[in-house]
Amino acid sequence: MIGYLEINISMYYFCTSLNKDGHSPSQEELDAGINALRDFPGPRTYNIALWQPHLEDPKIVDDLYTWLEKHASLQYNFETLRYADKQIWFVLVPERKEFESDKRMKELLHRQHIVNQIKDPGYLFRGMSKGSNQSLYFLDCLARIFMSIHCLTNFMHKQYGYHTMICRKVRYYPHEFNVAFGKYFCNLPVLPMCLTTFYSTPHIIKHHTTKREMISNDNGSITMFKPMAQNYNGEEKTYQNAHYWDKEQNKPGRSLTLEEKIDAFTTACFMGKPRSELLENQLKFDLDAELFPKYVFTNYTSHHQAKN
Repeated sequence: MIGYLEINISMYYFCTSLNKDGHSPSQEELDAGINALRDFPGPRTYNIALWQPHLEDPKIVDDLYTWLEKHASLQYNFETLRYADKQIWFVLVPERKEFESDKRMKELLHRQHIVNQIKDPGYLFRGMSKGSNQSLYFLDCLARIFMSIHCLTNFMHKQYGYHTMICRKVRYYPHEFNVAFGKYFCNLPVLPMCLTTFYSTPHIIKHHTTKREMISNDNGSITMFKPMAQNYNGEEKTYQNAHYWDKEQNKPGRSLTLEEKIDAFTTACFMGKPRSELLENQLKFDLDAELFPKYVFTNYTSHHQAKN
């Protein structure tokens, strides 16, 4: 016999469309969310950076939405997502060359490793032997990124009540990303891993009919989430479950009909996008560049350990 447990807690939802009456976080609130990561327990981590493009130039945020709409097949309403005028990207970037050249620093991904991954999407996932850069990338960097994303989104909701939009598909387009936005990283090779935005009032949210229901075996020793319901038209996946947001009650409202989904997500599709002309651009990296000036590392030894 299988037991069931339904979790009834206040939770944030993933937005696919935003209400114009809402607002984005202030920069002070975003800074507090990022600083909350200091209290998040975990091992030493390298190569992981947070990019806030609106601090470089607010226009870049709109350029990024345009880029995403053009390259990724997503059930988002990009017109309303632009109400979220601030973004936080999780990006893998090179560490300083002096750390890369220290043979004791096996934890690092070198800039050439990142170049190889951009050219060959399977590069970092092959040869996962103990102690290799590939295994460290998979077991340390990826796990740390996604734990940090959860920490950030959870903080922004519990502290300020914001809902989130998370897009992990950006990791499929490192070549296109570096062509379009590499200049903001000193033309060093970078790997975009996840885009997050935060907003006070959704218009439409993703919502799973399982309502986070969990199942367990008889003695409760094995527990897992009940598989999420998927919608198919024959062999083709169709629009995901979505609900309007009831802003008066501050909770999910009625579900969208198929016609409403089609109308809401006119840019969504389940077929691949045409090949991007950005793929025709040859990438030229400046492998001698550095993201940060050397003086910010003055409190660190050559093997990147803080001095007491």
